[in-house]
Amino acid sequence: MPETFEQLLDRAASAFGIDSGFWDIWGRYHTTTQEAKQAILRGFGLAADNREELERSLAALTRREWEGLLRRR
Repeated sequence: MPETFEQLLDRAASAFGIDSGFWDIWGRYHTTTQEAKQAILRGFGLAADNREELERSLAALTRREWEGLLRRR
């Protein structure tokens, strides 16, 4: 079964070290919103407005990483 956009966004966010939430100084937990995850990923240069854009961005990133490894050989 293919990933939903939310699952793909969560996976991408996790790969870039974006936490699912945080505790404030008063001990309240705040969940990182989908919009915040998208904005942070855009800051990393990934298009993350919809599933197709995010899939293409992640595929391009993976391709660049592999190409970089191949050039080092």
